[in-house]
Amino acid sequence: IFSNCLDMEITASSNECQSLPPPPPPLPKVSPGLVSPLTRTLPKPPFPISRYISGETTQSVVVYYKDIEPVIQEGPCCGIVALSMAGQFFTGKNLMGIDALGWPAILDVAKSRGFTKNGEMFSAYSIAKLSECALGHKAFVMSDLLQLKMAILMGICKGCPVLVPYDADKNHQPCMNKGRNAHWALLNGVCFELSEDVSCKGYDHWGDMDHAYRLSSLSEIEKYLVSSTKTWVFAYQGKSRHMALWDLETLLSSNQNMFEVTTKYSSEDMILPDGEDILCELRDKAVIVDSVVLKY
Repeated sequence: IFSNCLDMEITASSNECQSLPPPPPPLPKVSPGLVSPLTRTLPKPPFPISRYISGETTQSVVVYYKDIEPVIQEGPCCGIVALSMAGQFFTGKNLMGIDALGWPAILDVAKSRGFTKNGEMFSAYSIAKLSECALGHKAFVMSDLLQLKMAILMGICKGCPVLVPYDADKNHQPCMNKGRNAHWALLNGVCFELSEDVSCKGYDHWGDMDHAYRLSSLSEIEKYLVSSTKTWVFAYQGKSRHMALWDLETLLSSNQNMFEVTTKYSSEDMILPDGEDILCELRDKAVIVDSVVLKY
């Protein structure tokens, strides 16, 4: 009886195995062109340059910028963070041993030198001094910015980061609110239109416009820049990880309209310039950081 039961069990098990469905086919391989070999993530989409520049233009658009790792600010540290991103223009640590991304260390230096209480920087001159003592790079305050637009653009192209205070809107773009939302931005690149067609020069397309080209040769950038018909600047600021593209005239107009200090913070919690014209050291001011390292 036991033998018969065993035979019946084996037969049933065999029939069950024969009735199992076949295994599913293997998953298709993902095309290597869709995955970055370094990050194993989808490739970064092209910069939406057509969002900022009219797609109707038939002129060539030339682009030149420095790649920057964005740094997000904590508290009113926009100037400190902008200066830390400016440090990325230069390789390695500076003479103070501060890494380019180490904005807390720069903040400590600013506090120890009496430039700030909580990170606020209401003086372009203090930013320039902080560049020297924290980054080890000489910095210069520029005035009369509307007359020095070409100097700003050329400075960026020559590897000298430019920091500009401006009046920030809710979307962090330049606005005209009398300076109540004073903010600092790092200019890390230039963009301009040309009447000349540069497509035949063999440059690679850039962004989502067919007639936009990214150049890396400084001599060619300078040659084209002097004959540009309209200019924009690439910028980073401490409240977004995304690189912005702003019309240069709009940015400088925003800078020129800074007259009233923010009411978000008590004046006792900020270090402000003396006198009634509190924003006089931001208005019509920009800071350009020299690429040459200071020697002490």
